[in-house]
Amino acid sequence: MRADTDATTTVESLMSLAIRVGSIQAVKLLKAFSCNIDKSVLHEVATMDRIDTMKFVLEHYGNDGEELDVDAVDSEGRTAIHVAAREGHVKVIKFYVSMG
Repeated sequence: MRADTDATTTVESLMSLAIRVGSIQAVKLLKAFSCNIDKSVLHEVATMDRIDTMKFVLEHYGNDGEELDVDAVDSEGRTAIHVAAREGHVKVIKFYVSMG
């Protein structure tokens, strides 16, 4: 029997929870077990001001044939860079700008 790495609570996925608590180790482990991500994952990373997690997610999910849209908008029409700006996370903003 294998645990369902894509299981969700009524609020968040395992990957979202790992990002929210700031555990890059948990994010990497979930990826190793093929855990999927939801469309708001970059927004969550931007909220947490975690460049290491953002780089990992972009490098490992953006190139696997999985869709990871850095310009995706949330329910309020904001991209992850908007979220970073709202939170005052200058490092995240600089990282996004450096991506081109």
